Amino acid sequence: MRINARQKKEKLIRDFPEKVSQFFKEHFLWMLIGLTLILLIALITSLAFIFEDTSKYLPPLIFSTAAFIAMLTYWREHNKTIEESQRSKSELFLKLASEGLSTVYELLKDKNNNRIIWIRAARTLLESKSLSEEIKSEEFQRAYRIHEEKVRNNLYLILRTDEDNPQPLPPQFFFGTKDWKSGKNLDELAIETSQKFNSYNIDINSVPPEPPLDPLSEKSVCAIYDFLKYSDPDDYLDKDLLQKVEPWKGGYDHIFGPHSGAARYIYHRKTKYAVGEELHKRKSEDKSSE
Repeated sequence: MRINARQKKEKLIRDFPEKVSQFFKEHFLWMLIGLTLILLIALITSLAFIFEDTSKYLPPLIFSTAAFIAMLTYWREHNKTIEESQRSKSELFLKLASEGLSTVYELLKDKNNNRIIWIRAARTLLESKSLSEEIKSEEFQRAYRIHEEKVRNNLYLILRTDEDNPQPLPPQFFFGTKDWKSGKNLDELAIETSQKFNSYNIDINSVPPEPPLDPLSEKSVCAIYDFLKYSDPDDYLDKDLLQKVEPWKGGYDHIFGPHSGAARYIYHRKTKYAVGEELHKRKSEDKSSE
Protein backbone atom coordinates (compact mmCIF):
# COMPACT_ATOMS: atom_id res chain seq x y z
CA MET A 1 0.00 0.00 0.00
CA ARG A 2 1.47 3.32 -1.16
CA ILE A 3 1.39 6.36 1.14
CA ASN A 4 0.74 9.74 -0.50
CA ALA A 5 2.28 13.05 0.57
CA ARG A 6 -0.70 14.03 2.72
CA GLN A 7 -0.63 10.77 4.65
CA LYS A 8 3.12 11.13 5.19
CA LYS A 9 2.58 14.63 6.56
CA GLU A 10 -0.19 13.46 8.88
CA LYS A 11 1.95 10.57 10.09
CA LEU A 12 4.89 12.93 10.72
CA ILE A 13 2.68 15.30 12.74
CA ARG A 14 1.16 12.42 14.68
CA ASP A 15 4.54 10.85 15.50
CA PHE A 16 6.32 14.16 16.23
CA PRO A 17 5.53 14.34 20.00
CA GLU A 18 6.64 10.76 20.50
CA LYS A 19 9.91 11.31 18.64
CA VAL A 20 10.62 14.51 20.59
CA SER A 21 9.91 12.67 23.84
CA GLN A 22 12.24 9.84 22.81
CA PHE A 23 14.98 12.34 21.84
CA PHE A 24 14.81 14.07 25.25
CA LYS A 25 14.78 10.72 27.02
CA GLU A 26 17.94 9.57 25.21
CA HIS A 27 19.87 12.88 25.43
CA PHE A 28 18.45 14.40 28.61
CA LEU A 29 21.58 13.92 30.69
CA TRP A 30 23.88 15.53 28.11
CA MET A 31 21.46 18.44 27.67
CA LEU A 32 21.41 18.92 31.42
CA ILE A 33 25.20 18.95 31.59
CA GLY A 34 25.35 21.47 28.74
CA LEU A 35 22.81 23.75 30.40
CA THR A 36 24.72 23.59 33.68
CA LEU A 37 27.96 24.58 31.92
CA ILE A 38 26.23 27.48 30.16
CA LEU A 39 24.85 28.79 33.45
CA LEU A 40 28.26 28.41 35.08
CA ILE A 41 29.94 30.35 32.26
CA ALA A 42 27.26 33.06 32.48
CA LEU A 43 27.78 33.31 36.23
CA ILE A 44 31.57 33.62 35.89
CA THR A 45 31.20 36.23 33.11
CA SER A 46 28.78 38.30 35.20
CA LEU A 47 31.17 38.20 38.16
CA ALA A 48 34.05 39.30 35.94
CA PHE A 49 32.23 42.42 34.68
CA ILE A 50 30.09 43.29 37.70
CA PHE A 51 32.63 45.86 38.97
CA GLU A 52 32.79 47.67 35.60
CA ASP A 53 29.06 48.40 35.33
CA THR A 54 26.94 47.30 38.27
CA SER A 55 23.61 48.41 36.83
CA LYS A 56 24.26 46.55 33.57
CA TYR A 57 25.66 43.27 34.88
CA LEU A 58 23.88 42.94 38.24
CA PRO A 59 20.57 41.56 36.82
CA PRO A 60 22.35 38.85 34.73
CA LEU A 61 24.44 37.99 37.78
CA ILE A 62 21.35 37.58 39.97
CA PHE A 63 19.59 35.57 37.28
CA SER A 64 22.65 33.36 36.63
CA THR A 65 23.17 32.77 40.35
CA ALA A 66 19.53 31.84 40.92
CA ALA A 67 19.46 29.58 37.88
CA PHE A 68 22.72 27.91 38.85
CA ILE A 69 21.49 27.29 42.42
CA ALA A 70 18.28 25.83 41.01
CA MET A 71 20.30 23.60 38.69
CA LEU A 72 22.49 22.38 41.57
CA THR A 73 19.35 21.67 43.61
CA TYR A 74 17.94 19.70 40.72
CA TRP A 75 21.18 17.71 40.36
CA ARG A 76 21.08 16.88 44.07
CA GLU A 77 17.47 15.67 43.86
CA HIS A 78 18.23 13.82 40.62
CA ASN A 79 21.13 11.94 42.20
CA LYS A 80 19.05 11.25 45.30
CA THR A 81 16.30 9.75 43.14
CA ILE A 82 18.81 7.57 41.32
CA GLU A 83 20.29 6.35 44.62
CA GLU A 84 16.86 5.54 46.03
CA SER A 85 15.91 3.70 42.85
CA GLN A 86 19.19 1.77 42.93
CA ARG A 87 18.70 0.89 46.57
CA SER A 88 15.13 -0.28 45.95
CA LYS A 89 16.22 -2.45 43.02
CA SER A 90 19.18 -3.85 44.98
CA GLU A 91 16.88 -4.80 47.84
CA LEU A 92 14.57 -6.63 45.44
CA PHE A 93 17.43 -8.48 43.72
CA LEU A 94 18.89 -9.39 47.12
CA LYS A 95 15.57 -10.94 48.14
CA LEU A 96 15.17 -12.90 44.89
CA ALA A 97 18.80 -14.08 44.76
CA SER A 98 18.80 -15.13 48.43
CA GLU A 99 15.53 -17.01 48.08
CA GLY A 100 16.94 -18.78 45.03
CA LEU A 101 20.03 -19.95 46.92
CA SER A 102 17.87 -21.16 49.81
CA THR A 103 15.77 -23.13 47.31
CA VAL A 104 18.92 -24.82 46.00
CA TYR A 105 19.76 -25.99 49.51
CA GLU A 106 16.20 -27.22 50.10
CA LEU A 107 16.33 -29.25 46.89
CA LEU A 108 19.60 -30.99 47.79
CA LYS A 109 19.62 -31.14 51.59
CA ASP A 110 18.30 -34.73 51.67
CA LYS A 111 21.39 -35.87 49.74
CA ASN A 112 19.32 -37.17 46.82
CA ASN A 113 20.88 -38.11 43.49
CA ASN A 114 17.81 -37.49 41.36
CA ARG A 115 18.73 -36.18 37.93
CA ILE A 116 15.69 -33.92 37.57
CA ILE A 117 16.12 -32.34 41.02
CA TRP A 118 19.82 -31.66 40.40
CA ILE A 119 18.99 -29.95 37.10
CA ARG A 120 16.38 -27.80 38.83
CA ALA A 121 18.86 -26.94 41.58
CA ALA A 122 21.59 -26.03 39.08
CA ARG A 123 19.28 -23.82 37.03
CA THR A 124 18.00 -22.07 40.16
CA LEU A 125 21.57 -21.56 41.36
CA LEU A 126 22.74 -20.02 38.08
CA GLU A 127 19.69 -17.76 37.91
CA SER A 128 20.29 -16.63 41.49
CA LYS A 129 23.93 -15.83 40.72
CA SER A 130 22.82 -13.84 37.69
CA LEU A 131 20.32 -11.87 39.81
CA SER A 132 23.01 -11.14 42.40
CA GLU A 133 25.04 -9.29 39.77
CA GLU A 134 22.24 -6.69 39.62
CA ILE A 135 22.77 -5.77 43.29
CA LYS A 136 24.53 -2.40 43.10
CA SER A 137 24.19 -0.99 46.64
CA GLU A 138 27.17 -1.97 48.78
CA GLU A 139 25.19 -2.81 51.93
CA PHE A 140 23.00 -5.24 50.00
CA GLN A 141 26.04 -6.75 48.27
CA ARG A 142 27.53 -7.49 51.69
CA ALA A 143 24.24 -8.99 52.89
CA TYR A 144 24.15 -11.23 49.82
CA ARG A 145 27.72 -12.41 50.33
CA ILE A 146 26.87 -13.43 53.90
CA HIS A 147 23.87 -15.44 52.73
CA GLU A 148 25.83 -16.95 49.85
CA GLU A 149 28.56 -18.05 52.25
CA LYS A 150 25.95 -19.66 54.52
CA VAL A 151 24.40 -21.65 51.66
CA ARG A 152 27.82 -22.62 50.32
CA ASN A 153 28.82 -23.96 53.72
CA ASN A 154 25.53 -25.86 54.11
CA LEU A 155 25.91 -27.47 50.69
CA TYR A 156 29.50 -28.41 51.50
CA LEU A 157 28.30 -30.22 54.62
CA ILE A 158 25.49 -32.17 52.95
CA LEU A 159 27.42 -33.16 49.83
CA ARG A 160 29.58 -35.52 51.86
CA THR A 161 29.25 -39.07 53.17
CA ASP A 162 27.44 -39.83 56.45
CA GLU A 163 30.43 -41.45 58.10
CA ASP A 164 32.03 -40.36 61.38
CA ASN A 165 34.78 -38.87 59.26
CA PRO A 166 32.79 -37.45 56.29
CA GLN A 167 34.46 -37.64 52.91
CA PRO A 168 33.54 -36.27 49.46
CA LEU A 169 30.73 -38.16 47.76
CA PRO A 170 32.10 -41.08 45.73
CA PRO A 171 31.71 -41.16 41.93
CA GLN A 172 29.12 -43.94 42.28
CA PHE A 173 26.70 -41.39 43.80
CA PHE A 174 26.48 -39.41 40.56
CA PHE A 175 25.24 -42.38 38.53
CA GLY A 176 21.88 -41.81 40.23
CA THR A 177 21.38 -45.30 41.61
CA LYS A 178 19.85 -46.00 45.02
CA ASP A 179 22.59 -48.48 45.93
CA TRP A 180 25.53 -46.14 45.27
CA LYS A 181 27.08 -47.38 48.53
CA SER A 182 27.21 -50.99 47.29
CA GLY A 183 30.83 -50.69 46.12
CA LYS A 184 30.17 -51.43 42.44
CA ASN A 185 32.80 -50.10 40.08
CA LEU A 186 32.05 -47.32 37.62
CA ASP A 187 31.97 -49.58 34.55
CA GLU A 188 29.30 -51.76 36.16
CA LEU A 189 27.22 -48.73 37.07
CA ALA A 190 27.58 -47.24 33.58
CA ILE A 191 26.14 -50.44 32.08
CA GLU A 192 23.47 -50.75 34.76
CA THR A 193 22.20 -47.19 34.28
CA SER A 194 22.41 -47.11 30.49
CA GLN A 195 19.16 -46.58 28.58
CA LYS A 196 17.32 -49.76 27.73
CA PHE A 197 14.97 -50.26 24.80
CA ASN A 198 11.64 -51.90 25.59
CA SER A 199 8.41 -52.23 23.65
CA TYR A 200 4.96 -51.62 25.11
CA ASN A 201 1.42 -51.92 23.91
CA ILE A 202 -0.18 -48.50 23.68
CA ASP A 203 -3.78 -48.37 24.86
CA ILE A 204 -6.09 -45.91 26.57
CA ASN A 205 -6.13 -47.72 29.90
CA SER A 206 -2.49 -47.33 30.83
CA VAL A 207 0.38 -44.90 30.52
CA PRO A 208 3.60 -46.33 29.10
CA PRO A 209 6.47 -46.03 31.60
CA GLU A 210 9.08 -43.36 30.97
CA PRO A 211 12.62 -44.60 30.38
CA PRO A 212 14.79 -44.08 33.46
CA LEU A 213 17.42 -41.34 33.33
CA ASP A 214 19.59 -42.21 36.29
CA PRO A 215 23.01 -40.57 35.76
CA LEU A 216 23.13 -36.95 36.87
CA SER A 217 23.54 -34.30 34.20
CA GLU A 218 27.22 -33.40 33.91
CA LYS A 219 26.42 -29.69 33.60
CA SER A 220 24.27 -29.70 36.73
CA VAL A 221 27.02 -31.43 38.73
CA CYS A 222 29.65 -28.95 37.53
CA ALA A 223 27.39 -25.96 38.29
CA ILE A 224 26.75 -27.09 41.87
CA TYR A 225 30.37 -27.95 42.61
CA ASP A 226 31.69 -24.79 40.95
CA PHE A 227 29.58 -22.90 43.48
CA LEU A 228 31.35 -24.68 46.34
CA LYS A 229 34.67 -23.17 45.33
CA TYR A 230 35.55 -19.55 44.73
CA SER A 231 35.77 -18.71 41.05
CA ASP A 232 38.00 -15.69 41.75
CA PRO A 233 40.23 -16.36 44.79
CA ASP A 234 41.92 -12.95 44.57
CA ASP A 235 38.57 -11.16 44.62
CA TYR A 236 37.42 -13.26 47.56
CA LEU A 237 40.59 -12.56 49.54
CA ASP A 238 40.08 -8.83 49.04
CA LYS A 239 36.64 -9.10 50.65
CA ASP A 240 37.48 -11.69 53.29
CA LEU A 241 37.79 -9.81 56.57
CA LEU A 242 39.34 -12.92 58.18
CA GLN A 243 42.51 -12.32 56.14
CA LYS A 244 43.06 -9.10 58.12
CA VAL A 245 43.07 -10.83 61.52
CA GLU A 246 46.54 -11.16 63.06
CA PRO A 247 47.20 -14.26 65.26
CA TRP A 248 48.13 -13.47 68.86
CA LYS A 249 51.78 -12.97 69.64
CA GLY A 250 53.69 -13.71 72.81
CA GLY A 251 53.32 -16.42 75.44
CA TYR A 252 50.38 -17.95 77.26
CA ASP A 253 51.38 -17.91 80.93
CA HIS A 254 49.74 -14.52 81.61
CA ILE A 255 46.40 -15.39 79.96
CA PHE A 256 43.51 -16.73 82.04
CA GLY A 257 39.77 -17.07 81.68
CA PRO A 258 37.91 -17.86 78.42
CA HIS A 259 41.02 -17.22 76.29
CA SER A 260 43.39 -19.49 78.21
CA GLY A 261 42.87 -22.69 76.21
CA ALA A 262 42.81 -20.89 72.87
CA ALA A 263 45.97 -18.96 73.78
CA ARG A 264 47.86 -22.17 74.55
CA TYR A 265 46.70 -23.72 71.27
CA ILE A 266 47.84 -20.67 69.28
CA TYR A 267 51.21 -20.62 71.05
CA HIS A 268 51.75 -24.32 70.36
CA ARG A 269 50.88 -23.86 66.67
CA LYS A 270 53.31 -20.93 66.39
CA THR A 271 56.21 -22.76 68.05
CA LYS A 272 55.87 -26.38 66.88
CA TYR A 273 54.60 -28.43 63.95
CA ALA A 274 54.17 -32.14 63.20
CA VAL A 275 55.02 -33.99 59.98
CA GLY A 276 54.79 -37.74 59.50
CA GLU A 277 53.96 -38.30 63.20
CA GLU A 278 57.11 -36.44 64.24
CA LEU A 279 57.13 -33.18 66.19
CA HIS A 280 59.46 -30.34 65.18
CA LYS A 281 60.22 -26.89 66.56
CA ARG A 282 59.69 -23.85 64.39
CA LYS A 283 62.59 -21.50 63.86
CA SER A 284 60.27 -18.52 64.12
CA GLU A 285 56.91 -17.98 65.78
CA ASP A 286 55.71 -16.05 62.74
CA LYS A 287 55.66 -19.15 60.49
CA SER A 288 52.65 -20.98 61.92
CA SER A 289 50.41 -22.84 59.51
CA GLU A 290 46.78 -21.87 58.89
